[in-house]
Amino acid sequence: VELADGGRLIGAAELRVIDAANLCGEFGYSFHRDAWGQGYGPEAAGALIRQGFGAMGLHRIVATCDVRNRRSWRVMEKLGLRREALFRNDMRVKGRWRDTYLYAILLEEWQPRLELLPPPPAIASAMGEVGKPCARRLAAPKHRPWLQPKSAD
Repeated sequence: VELADGGRLIGAAELRVIDAANLCGEFGYSFHRDAWGQGYGPEAAGALIRQGFGAMGLHRIVATCDVRNRRSWRVMEKLGLRREALFRNDMRVKGRWRDTYLYAILLEEWQPRLELLPPPPAIASAMGEVGKPCARRLAAPKHRPWLQPKSAD
């Protein structure tokens, strides 16, 4: 994720297919400390969810986070994902076990929210919504074709 005004890199966000047969994807994001609390998380995650349910045709999208990362799980809840699981001591980070929350949302749960949420101005061009002003930009890496907006051929 980089800012449009100057292209400063502030983080990363990814959406990938984890179960093609069941149309399930997973997203994740990470931002530099200086970018925390400025709305970049919901903006990037919302754009990825839109892309997943839109161009990628997914049925279910999941995300995980460290249970201590309140800001991250609040982003997921704000976007309508529900907490489905708590995995106890499932990952070692810096030599210590940590717990993880699993969040998920289904296409039918997301569709009604589209009318309530304004389109994200910062990520519009990266997600194929041309003609809208961009304050920030999420660039889809070329080596991950599933993140590229579908062409209108």
